Amino acid sequence: MFAAESKPLHKDWLLHLRRVHQASQLTGEQRLSGLTKEALLAKRGPLVKNWKSRWIALRNGKLQYFAKQGGKLKGEVGLMGSNPTIAAVASKGKSCIFRVEARSGSETSGH
Repeated sequence: MFAAESKPLHKDWLLHLRRVHQASQLTGEQRLSGLTKEALLAKRGPLVKNWKSRWIALRNGKLQYFAKQGGKLKGEVGLMGSNPTIAAVASKGKSCIFRVEARSGSETSGH
């Protein structure tokens, strides 16, 4: 799960994620180069349920996250071909949350 700092940023990320997924279904990977986005967001771990600041990048049909901007890749979620779940969710103590989950059920691959 990921959290944005504001409702407009939350809405913008959800819209952008859905556009990337739809574009990948219609046009293939070559058309995704213009659909990129980067920002500092909060990410909740799948095992340890705490929130950490992560640099999030949407590139080439993948949602990738890093410890910091320009840092080592910590994990990613593919948005192409797997029919991922992209949804706003509610959670105690945090607002503006969205979930990106690959069809296999794993939220991320990587560290």
